[in-house]
Amino acid sequence: MTNYPQQHGKPLPHLLLEQCETIIEEELENLQKLLRAMKIIEQMKDHTDHYDEYNALCCEQWGRVETLAATAKTILNPNRKDTQ
Repeated sequence: MTNYPQQHGKPLPHLLLEQCETIIEEELENLQKLLRAMKIIEQMKDHTDHYDEYNALCCEQWGRVETLAATAKTILNPNRKDTQ
């Protein structure tokens, strides 16, 4: 058995693993918030009327967000066949 340096009574690789898990959990929550915000913006027709379509709004405001949204949906629900 390898004797790893310890911090706070735990081996450092274990602490690193905990930090990585925390980051993943927080970022998954952020993806959920992103999708909710994008859905709200998409539904606000008065906000998007001067754009030809919702994707044009996304591209002008934030770049190619529609691709990010599709990827986020796949990450958050990988078992779904339909990601729309």
